[in-house]
Amino acid sequence: MVARAAGHDSPVRRKRSGVHSAHGNRQRGIVTAGLPYLSVLDALEEVQRKPDILKLGVVHPLPRGLVMGFLKTHEEVKILEKLDPFLENQIKSLAFDEGLSTRIVSKTGDEDMIGEYTPRKTRAALAAMWPDMVAAHADDPDAPSRPDARSAQRCDERAGGPPLG
Repeated sequence: MVARAAGHDSPVRRKRSGVHSAHGNRQRGIVTAGLPYLSVLDALEEVQRKPDILKLGVVHPLPRGLVMGFLKTHEEVKILEKLDPFLENQIKSLAFDEGLSTRIVSKTGDEDMIGEYTPRKTRAALAAMWPDMVAAHADDPDAPSRPDARSAQRCDERAGGPPLG
């Protein structure tokens, strides 16, 4: 009975295959899973020409056929995932093994490894990769502001000061 419940037509099997939101953008795509998917939807709300989105329901085992089909039909793919580069490593390995020329980008800096992908952080990540498509909103109260140089200098001065206590 248990083996039958986990057959090909079970809801778990269908969830594993993921959801592909096709916007007709064969050049750009996003692969994501879990909570970052909702942040992607929020970040792209005002974008006219949205990238295609592949939301994975279950990431282990990786649905290789689905991911390969998505990679083969896009020139650039951005991977947005929580914290560790779990999907990135699997997807890049798969693309390398298959000899694909798709440009795959995930985490590009230390700040990408810290914290959750909020809509603000997601918008900033997409704007860094595709500035012609997604613009970081300057008037957005959630938009990150650049610290002034004096703040960093004050932090350095405090670090070199006498110990407290």
